[in-house]
Amino acid sequence: MRLLISSGIRVSMKIAKNGAWQELVGHRIVMLRAAKGVKQAQLARHLKISPQRLSNYERGERPLDIEQAIAICENLQGTLDYLYRGIHAGLPFEVIQRLASEEGRLELRGTDGLKN
Repeated sequence: MRLLISSGIRVSMKIAKNGAWQELVGHRIVMLRAAKGVKQAQLARHLKISPQRLSNYERGERPLDIEQAIAICENLQGTLDYLYRGIHAGLPFEVIQRLASEEGRLELRGTDGLKN
């Protein structure tokens, strides 16, 4: 795919087709969906794609183009940094909490041990 930038410079945009990387991106989509409590069919409907296509993204069987990545982020309050790089910065706090909990990096504790 080639884009023509307003200054007339052509920029080549490649979609990463590394299987392991695609699986990581797909896993992050699943994690965002779980953190937001959104079912696969709901997200597919909002993205105006088939559930099978979304499933292919999530399993890493289909490369995720930037337009779909942006749409996924808009629908799930995610960021491209999270989807493509796994960076939590910029995500809403409640999403970071849920992701950390899902990833097993957050232990939720009661207030038993707290004293005033």
